[in-house]
Amino acid sequence: MLFIFAPLVAGVVCGFFLLNPKTGSIGGLLASIVAYLPLFSILEILLPRGDSALAILGAVTLLAIIGALGGVLGGVLSNRTTNR
Repeated sequence: MLFIFAPLVAGVVCGFFLLNPKTGSIGGLLASIVAYLPLFSILEILLPRGDSALAILGAVTLLAIIGALGGVLGGVLSNRTTNR
């Protein structure tokens, strides 16, 4: 469950501080890509399991989408709490 909540919470925080759902989604997407692509690549080098580069890119893409959704959610929450 942590692999779902970690990018989601990171995206929510990013979107909340960027104050806009559009920029929050881009920020959450980029933050997830920057975080998980090097992590998965280094883990594959250190602990070779035979995963292909396509599998690693697929996993990073899924986590980036979750981060982008969190960014949208954070942006919406930020708009609702600051525009009162």
